Amino acid sequence: MALWAQCQRLPPEALQHLQSMYDQKSFPITARHHLSAWIETQRWDDVKPAQATKLYRTVQQLLQNKHNQMTGPDRVVLQDGIQRSMTKITEAFGANNQVMAMAVKQCLDEERRIVGHCLNQTATKQIKKEKPDDIEDGQSESASQHQLVQHLDALVMYTKSNQDKLSKLQQILEVWLDLHQKKAALEEKLSRPLTAGLQQDLTKQLQDCIKLLDNRTVKLHCERHELVSQMKKVVQMIHMVQNSILNTELNQWKRWQQLACIGAPHPGVNIETLQQWFERLLDIILHSLQQVDKLDKLQQDMLQDGEQKGDLHTFHDQLNTLLNTLVSQSFVVEEQPRHNKQARPQVLKTDGTKFTAQLRFLLGKRLCANLTKLPQVNASIYRGPNAGDEVVKANGEKYRYLLHNSKGTLELDSNASVCSVKFKNMNMKQTKIAGPAKRNAEPSRVTDEKAMISFQTELSILGTLTELKTMSLPVVLISHSNQESNAWATILWDNAFSKPDRELFEVPEKAPWMEVGHALSWQYEMQTGRGLTEENMKFLAEKLFGFGLDYSNMTLTWTAFNRDTLPDRKFTFWQWFHGTLDLTTKKLGDMWKDGCIMGFISKLRAQELLLGKCHGTFLLRFSDSSAKGAISAVWVEEHTSGDKPVQFLEPYTVDDLAKLPLAERIRDYYKDQEQPLQYLYPDTPRDSVFEKYYTTSDDAADNAPDVKYVKARLVAVTRPTRQSAGPMSPGEPFTPMAPSPAPSSHMSDYAGSVASPVSCEFMDQQDSNGVGPSEHPDLPSPGPISTIDFDVLSSAMDEQQVIIPPIQLPQQQQQQPPPQPPRLQQQQPPQPYRYPFQPQPVFNPMQNYENGRRTSATAAELFESLDRVTDDDVDDLCQWLLSFDNAMDFKAEPDTEDPRGTKRPKADGTF
Repeated sequence: MALWAQCQRLPPEALQHLQSMYDQKSFPITARHHLSAWIETQRWDDVKPAQATKLYRTVQQLLQNKHNQMTGPDRVVLQDGIQRSMTKITEAFGANNQVMAMAVKQCLDEERRIVGHCLNQTATKQIKKEKPDDIEDGQSESASQHQLVQHLDALVMYTKSNQDKLSKLQQILEVWLDLHQKKAALEEKLSRPLTAGLQQDLTKQLQDCIKLLDNRTVKLHCERHELVSQMKKVVQMIHMVQNSILNTELNQWKRWQQLACIGAPHPGVNIETLQQWFERLLDIILHSLQQVDKLDKLQQDMLQDGEQKGDLHTFHDQLNTLLNTLVSQSFVVEEQPRHNKQARPQVLKTDGTKFTAQLRFLLGKRLCANLTKLPQVNASIYRGPNAGDEVVKANGEKYRYLLHNSKGTLELDSNASVCSVKFKNMNMKQTKIAGPAKRNAEPSRVTDEKAMISFQTELSILGTLTELKTMSLPVVLISHSNQESNAWATILWDNAFSKPDRELFEVPEKAPWMEVGHALSWQYEMQTGRGLTEENMKFLAEKLFGFGLDYSNMTLTWTAFNRDTLPDRKFTFWQWFHGTLDLTTKKLGDMWKDGCIMGFISKLRAQELLLGKCHGTFLLRFSDSSAKGAISAVWVEEHTSGDKPVQFLEPYTVDDLAKLPLAERIRDYYKDQEQPLQYLYPDTPRDSVFEKYYTTSDDAADNAPDVKYVKARLVAVTRPTRQSAGPMSPGEPFTPMAPSPAPSSHMSDYAGSVASPVSCEFMDQQDSNGVGPSEHPDLPSPGPISTIDFDVLSSAMDEQQVIIPPIQLPQQQQQQPPPQPPRLQQQQPPQPYRYPFQPQPVFNPMQNYENGRRTSATAAELFESLDRVTDDDVDDLCQWLLSFDNAMDFKAEPDTEDPRGTKRPKADGTF
């Protein structure tokens, strides 16, 4: 955004300050407004008289053009304002155009200072709770930066003053040399034979010349001494300002960049301002060097003692050292290595995937503008002074990383204002090395192994070849995308808690929990636009440290962060947190940003919030039982008895939400033929919140083109389940239900509230079509029992016990002995019939008949491995159980085979 546009957004008191400043400088603020774009593109510092005159005339001409172009109802008023501005500029700067240039420059500097100050204050308020302890407050930063600008302005004035003194000294020296020559000429004439009158006249001239020469010599010595003293102050001040720029502002910018890579806000100084400071300081150093060299040449014509000559040599050496230091520190990494703008920085794959990095030479505008050939930059991998290029992984294999497309050339942009190089196609590959590993090479965990990308080039500065070298932030090299989570944990910990003066790759083993919490909040802020709340932070602390503690002064170790598994879990804290972040980024970003998801909240806290709410109030929380991230709905029900139980819906993972989005699942979720999710906590109607996230609607389906298909959509349904598996009365019928899905890995935490997506057509069919053997063409009607409640069998499997409900056989069969299982006619031990999915031993229903009633069998007897069970297998088992209700009265044809290739029993009991 343009500087003047930013000024117009300043608070009223800041705008009033700008108005008074322009009045003091006698430059109309109206002219600043109408010529804002042109003024900001001109160079106003170090303007020579000819340039100042040109700028003055251009300002007048542009204002006249604006005056002539005015149209509209306010034309007269605007033209009058422009005319008064032109008159004021003529009266104030017509006699001295350089004063106008200086006034405009000072006004622009003050504008930048005020804008930066206000931006820093705004950013400070936004990140007050997220700001690291080692970074100064935004207000003090602005004050220090303002002081730095004042020091640079003072150095510019001192340099100009020294230049004036040097010119004056040169004039005095020229007169002094002329007097010396005149004295020598008079002495030479007096050495010849002369008349008395002429000799007297020459003697008087010589005495006057010597007297004048003595006066000029004293003045010359005083002027030179004053100039040397002033140069000494300038060198000392340059040293102080350079330390402030390099050790404070540049290091702070690098620190802010490091934190910005992990999502922290960046209210610090931007790189454009940093480049301006570098360029101004470079100009001051170069001008000072020129002045020292010029004074050194002047003093060669003067008789000076060695001490004074030594001062100039000292100044020259000090300025050269300052120059080399400034140039070497001006080569910075502007954009850290990353695969693309959407990818996280500093995590690089070694499979040849391209990644980019950009560097800027902050002094390139000054030092490279006149070069015919710009320098080349080389990139390489750096793992430490003694690490070498060999990596030994945990499995003992050795690898070497090779960097490709690692050369680039510095380039100046179209305006010749930025000198940079961008590596667009760098890639890295790992090559396996044969042979034994080096003695100092130890196996390491890939995601803990850090490296850097080193960038080097050479540049000739004042005839001296200077090496420019800089390093990227630490990167982690991975070979597979499943390593990205742990790799990012390494980068997060390094960027957040490393110290500026650390040894290579050194990072603290523990960090304050509050800083860790801020870093975790930045992850959500970076990916979704909204960070974590205090409630979320408290829940995360409880996961790590336990309940009922003061977390403000606690520290967290790296081991607890991403090494040790959570209690009763098989994954670490970071793996679980990253799973929720991945889920939110991929499927829930807008909902999270809009505040629809409470997210990190415990079950107990969710119950406390919902118990006082009306029936149908719900909230959304992240499940803590899945490492891949899952989200669950929690709602309150109100029974006729007055109880208000809180229900927890089975969590949905990324794969679940890919099939049916969360908004549709909330809208179309049914339990016991009603929709329990009605009001988002605390009391917002569901559709008013989630309507904008719906991707399908009934109206859209009704307005769709007429096709010869019945329209349907997926809905989530919780089927009623029996809370007790006790005996039923003989006449109690079973309710036909669809088979339950296989239990998920986290179903045990949500027993009784399992929602499965089924189509509306399927639900309608269940009202008219029975589920049981009566529809099977190969099996007879089972008599009074036509269906079986397979939900009872499915729900009991969580307890490893399958309950077969008691069945009363028909009256005419009660006195008969229970039928025996079919026997094989071969001379082999009798074996029960085996289905394809059943391993040995198998469950034989007839072995558990007692007095005409079926009893129970354990799930281990029924299924040895649930992984092999399919829907067809479940259907076959159901058919097989129901077939025994008719006492093994099969109607299968002899020697027929099951469609899947397994022989079925014949009518005589053989296979």
